Amino acid sequence: MVWAIHQASGFGKYFLYGERVGWKEGLKAYWDAQEAQGKPVDRGYYEVSRKFTFDDGPLADVELVKEFRTEKGIKEIAAMAEITSQLLIVHQALKELIEALEPDVHQFWPMKISMPRGKVFPGLTSGFGLANF
Repeated sequence: MVWAIHQASGFGKYFLYGERVGWKEGLKAYWDAQEAQGKPVDRGYYEVSRKFTFDDGPLADVELVKEFRTEKGIKEIAAMAEITSQLLIVHQALKELIEALEPDVHQFWPMKISMPRGKVFPGLTSGFGLANF
């Protein structure tokens, strides 16, 4: 049986509002370096972020969002939440369940969730970005 889920709307613990820290700058630096070596580069932030939700192959290390900074302080994040560009983040326990049910299907990577004034989200032992879900 398949179960439907109603996705929460509005900002809060299910949808974090903020920015991907250093993501665009890292991609630009990588593309610039590739061009300097004479390698063809297909620049496009949209094409990279599309990989977050469509199965366009695994993300390269430079394409991963490694830190997300919320615009406001937050007290709680759901076990699965969405950040910009439909990128999902999950808690460690949910990551382990997903991997047990569907091994080698999804791409997970550690992600730091920071808040204004340099604070890091408390109580989140590890957040993971989730692509191809």
